[in-house]
Amino acid sequence: FINDMGDVSIDSISPKVASKWLSECLEPSGRSPKTLERYIANMNLLWKWSWRREWCKGLPPFDGLSSELKKVKPKKRAFTDDELCKFLDALCQKSNKHPEERDVAILLIESGARLNEIAELKVSHVFDDGEVHIHDGKTKSANRCLFFHSPRAKEILQKRTSVKGPNEYLFDELKPGGQDLKMGHSLSKRMRRTLADAIPEAKNMGLDLH
Repeated sequence: FINDMGDVSIDSISPKVASKWLSECLEPSGRSPKTLERYIANMNLLWKWSWRREWCKGLPPFDGLSSELKKVKPKKRAFTDDELCKFLDALCQKSNKHPEERDVAILLIESGARLNEIAELKVSHVFDDGEVHIHDGKTKSANRCLFFHSPRAKEILQKRTSVKGPNEYLFDELKPGGQDLKMGHSLSKRMRRTLADAIPEAKNMGLDLH
C-alpha cells in the first residue's frame, strides 16, 4: 500500500482512497484476483488492529472492497528449459528419499505421457531397447507405444524391471490412492509441492504436471 499510495497515516485512509488503490494500482498490476484479495484482506486486518488501539475511527474502508476482475485460470503451457532445470534440480535434491519422483519426471519429460500412465507401468509393459506399452491410458486411443532413446531413461527402465516379476509395478514404492485408487495419486501431490518450492509462481504461470 505504501509503495502505491505513499506513507499515509492509517486514519487518513477513507473508502475512496481504498477504492482508488484497488482500481488504479492493484487491478492494473497484472496480479491474480486471488493475490489482490489477499492484499485487501491484509490491509483490512491492519486497519481493524489500529482501530482497536484508537489510532483510527469510523467504518473500515476496506470492508466490502473486492476486485471485479474475473478469476481466470492461467492457460497451461510448456516449461522453458530454465524452468525444467530448476524443477529437476529440486527433484534431484530429494532423490535420496524419493528417487521415484526424479525417475518419473525424467520419463515424463522424454515421453510426454501422463504422470499416472508412468506410475501404473508394470514390468510386462517394458520391452527391449526402450520400448514401453501403455495399456491403461485415460482413453482407448491413449493405449500406445512409447520409445525411450536416452541412456538415462533406459537405465531407469532397466533398474526398475530387473529382479521383478512381470506383474510387478516399476514404481513399487507407490501406493494406490484417491477415489480411483491410482498409483500416481500421492506422487502427483508430492511432485506439485516440489514444483511450487522450485518455482513459487508456477501455478499462476500455467506450469503443471499432467
